[in-house]
Amino acid sequence: MAAPEYLRRRGSPRVPMELQEHETIGLGSGPGPRVWSLDNAGGSVDVHVRLRLAANDIDWVHEAASRGIGIALLPEFACREDLQADRLRRVLTKWSSGERPLYALYPTARHLSRKVVAFIEMLSAGLRATHAKT
Repeated sequence: MAAPEYLRRRGSPRVPMELQEHETIGLGSGPGPRVWSLDNAGGSVDVHVRLRLAANDIDWVHEAASRGIGIALLPEFACREDLQADRLRRVLTKWSSGERPLYALYPTARHLSRKVVAFIEMLSAGLRATHAKT
C-alpha cells in the first residue's frame, strides 16, 4: 500500500523486485533489511527490502504509508477505508503476502475467565466475518 502522492513522486513498482528501489515501511524493531514474501498465481518470490522506517505498531506503519513516506506491506482489511477514499492504493495488485496465521495465546485452557473466553469468541467471529468479506 502506498499514498497516491508517493506513487506520483516515485512511480509504482511493476514487479516485486522493483520494491528494492523504493522507500519501504514495515513492522519491526528498526530500519534495516527485511524479506517480504509475495505470492501470485505463478508462484512466490522473496524480496529483500531495506526499510526506511520500522515501527512495532501496525497503526504507525499505516499512518506513515498514508502520509507518503513509502510503500508498506499491510493487510487489506486494515486499509479498506483508505483504499475506498483513495488515500492509499494497492501496488503490485497481482501479488499478495498470502494468508498468515493469527494466534491467541493464554496460559491454559483450564479455568479461563469468562472475559477471556468472550474475547476469543469475539475475535474468532470478527475474523471470520472479515475474511468472508474479502
